[in-house]
Amino acid sequence: MVDNKNIIQKITTLLFLLFIFGVGVMTAITSAKTIVANTHLYKRDLPANPSIIDRVKTIIKTGENSIAENVWESGDLAAVDANLQYFLTKRIVSRQVLGGLDNWLFYKSTTDGNSINDYQGKERFTSDELTTIYNNLIAAKEALKAMGIRFVVMIVPNKERIYSNYMPDTIPIINRVNRTDALVAFLESKGFTDIVYPKNEFLKYRDNHQIYFKYDTHWNALGSFIGEQQLLDMLYGKRAYIENQSIKITGTCSGDLARIIHMTAYFDDDPVFTILPPTKDLSDGSHSNNNAQHSDSMLFVGDSFRNGLKPYLGHDFKHLFIVARESYSPGIIKEVKPAVVVLEFAERYSGSMVSFRLLNDK
Repeated sequence: MVDNKNIIQKITTLLFLLFIFGVGVMTAITSAKTIVANTHLYKRDLPANPSIIDRVKTIIKTGENSIAENVWESGDLAAVDANLQYFLTKRIVSRQVLGGLDNWLFYKSTTDGNSINDYQGKERFTSDELTTIYNNLIAAKEALKAMGIRFVVMIVPNKERIYSNYMPDTIPIINRVNRTDALVAFLESKGFTDIVYPKNEFLKYRDNHQIYFKYDTHWNALGSFIGEQQLLDMLYGKRAYIENQSIKITGTCSGDLARIIHMTAYFDDDPVFTILPPTKDLSDGSHSNNNAQHSDSMLFVGDSFRNGLKPYLGHDFKHLFIVARESYSPGIIKEVKPAVVVLEFAERYSGSMVSFRLLNDK
């Protein structure tokens, strides 16, 4: 026999709990809307190892913390929902950002490369794609050599692969040798060895030096330095090492991944490292430095990871021209007349190596 009274009691209890939770959430939203961007107060008042109830109480109690910086100005209710879920459950709710251990954030977009597939080793270049990439690079190398120009390819490892120790266990590694590893091995086996791929050196240094931003997709000043020094080693057989550098923390920052989920007010304590003496930030385009250690002129063609390299390249090369791949045209080579051309790809964009042409097809 169905106990209707018991069922009604359960439904009433559930509705009451939902009502209490709704009041708490609405109070939290009202408090957040009143005084935005004071997330540090939430952190300060939150007890150690907080429960969900602790989090709700803390949000209501302070009445001052920010659920998400600038969310109210943008009217992005999805972001409000994502932030509330994080504060209440410590889960990142996003199609583009993955929450890792110790608050590390990772990129899981499938429309801007696919870092997670790269991390898991799910995909492989086909034999035809490998051959096409090799033919493209060899053709560029031979054409540039005929003009007296050295050609080097740089592939920057994804953050997910270097800091796999902070990736959640729910994302397993399926193949340790992924498509980028296989591509580099294939190119080197065919005789194209002018490749800077600092994966192994990054893995060597990752525990003693943070070389990627915690809340951003990119390498930081230390990672950029190591990458640039590997490039110098490739070109000249001489380089500097990170352990011999004077490093200073000059502040803290957030990052692009935190901006995607509208949580820069919470994820804002990533150290900003500076290698002393500090170098000058540069924009794309042409730059000269008469005090540079290398008199060669360089053309650097790359993606957003080029930004971290700009200060170091500008410091080390007498003449430098930097351009984004999407803005590049073959005519730039005749205009710049470089001694060295570097073509850089972030690992998640390595698939575009199949179609990218540095020079016009004959």
